[in-house]
Amino acid sequence: MKKPTLFTSLLSLVLVSSILFSCSSSDEEKPKDNASIVGTWELVDVGYSAITTYVDMNESESSSYSGVGTRLEYEITFTENPNTYEAMGNYDILLSYEFDGQPIEVSVTITDFWKAGEYEIDGNMISVQSPNMTNEKCFISSLTDTKLELDFVGTISNTVDEVTVSTVLGAHFIFTKK
Repeated sequence: MKKPTLFTSLLSLVLVSSILFSCSSSDEEKPKDNASIVGTWELVDVGYSAITTYVDMNESESSSYSGVGTRLEYEITFTENPNTYEAMGNYDILLSYEFDGQPIEVSVTITDFWKAGEYEIDGNMISVQSPNMTNEKCFISSLTDTKLELDFVGTISNTVDEVTVSTVLGAHFIFTKK
C-alpha cells in the first residue's frame, strides 16, 4: 500500500477545513428565531476533529486528527431582508496527528471561508450559499443575544493516483456578538 504523503494528508484536511463550519452543542441554550442571528459575530473558539481513511488497492489505513484555533481574526455579519452574510479575516488551526508513528503538529491558515452570500434558517439549521460554494448546512446548537455556536459534520472524498482519501470532519465554532 502506498503511504500517503504529508502533503496529501494536509491537503485533504485543508480542503475539508476550508469548506466546513461548525460548533459543539449545548443543552442549556436553545436556538432562537432568525432575527437573533442578525449582527456581527467574532470567532472566539474553534475546534476540529477528523478521521481520514486512505484506500489503495483495497487496503486501507486510517489516521485521526484534532485541531484547535489560534490567531482568531475572523468575523461574520448577518443581515436580514435580504438574508445575507459577509465575513472578513482568517484564523489558524493547529493540527495534531500521527504519521508513521510520529506525532506531528502543523499550523494551517484558513483564509477563504464563508466570505459572502445568502443564508436561510430552518428550525435549528442554517444554510449558507455563495457563488463559489455549494449549499453548506450547520446545526445551530446555541443562539442567544451574545453567543452563537454551530455544529457541523461533513465528509469529503478524493481519489488521486489510485489512492482514495476520505475525511470525516467535525468542527466546533463559537462566536460572540460584537
